[in-house]
Amino acid sequence: MIFTSIPDNYDSVNKPLLYQFECDELREMVDVKIVDVIHDRTLGIRRFYNVQSAEIDVAPYLKNYFALNPIVGGISLADADGLYVAIVVEIDNERSAERYFSQYPVTYQMGALFTKSSKNQTLSRAESDYVVIYAPSNGGTLYCELHRGEEVFDSLSIPIEPKPGLQLLKIMPEELDERVDSMIVELDIEGEFNYLNYRIRPKSDASKRLMWLDADGMVQLYTFPMCRARRRQVEKRRIESEQGIIVTACKGESILELVSDYEAASMMEDLDAILESRYVFLDRGADSVKVDVLSTENVVRYGGELNSIMVEIRPCCREEVIV
Repeated sequence: MIFTSIPDNYDSVNKPLLYQFECDELREMVDVKIVDVIHDRTLGIRRFYNVQSAEIDVAPYLKNYFALNPIVGGISLADADGLYVAIVVEIDNERSAERYFSQYPVTYQMGALFTKSSKNQTLSRAESDYVVIYAPSNGGTLYCELHRGEEVFDSLSIPIEPKPGLQLLKIMPEELDERVDSMIVELDIEGEFNYLNYRIRPKSDASKRLMWLDADGMVQLYTFPMCRARRRQVEKRRIESEQGIIVTACKGESILELVSDYEAASMMEDLDAILESRYVFLDRGADSVKVDVLSTENVVRYGGELNSIMVEIRPCCREEVIV
């Protein structure tokens, strides 16, 4: 058995990813296994009958395995586990060459930085931002220049190691000196320089920042400037006894109503993705809480009008507190 054709590294999972193979003779049955080599798990098996040669499109098997896994802690660089997958196709214990796939538009062996956030933005000390990095050959360096007014207050650097998969950079102001009011992040990715500018504002209990994975598999973040309401729902288990009704168990959950700023239609279309994303988190700076989005509808009015969206969220784990 030989593989006659396999996809290129980092071909888009939004198009067919065809593996073609040929056996020595006509076979009554051939099992084709798709294996995630990073986590040593089988993503799917397809059985062919009465074939000598055939092809399999692995893209449909991969899309359900992309996920968002926020980083716990402060400013750091970590493997972007969930945003890419490394697989082999196995037939009769023979494996194809290893291939990396992602929903990010990576050009193989060319370093890149991906962020859907603005290059200039404001972050609360209790919030964080994320940048996806691809640095397969020579790695790079992260430089942070910390400012207090016009004065350079401090600086730090983090090496970016060469890695065939994606990496996730977390920016979080909370662990910085309280006198720092802005920061310039310079990313040298294999000789290509990128700059991100952050103004740092004090913590605010009124605003809440959500992070989600959109339909294209991209990490997105947005700060809702207002939490309009907090609703507490409690579920009690009761029994009736000779002494009267007794509460034997009690569970509660908080539901938050978040309201966006008034935005243009293009931004509202990005925010719509929150309603249908399977991975939505409430960002709390050093950590995050996975939330269930209860809202199911958003209306965008065109013709130059600015729009806002209201999103209701609750923690996916009922014991978790989200305020």
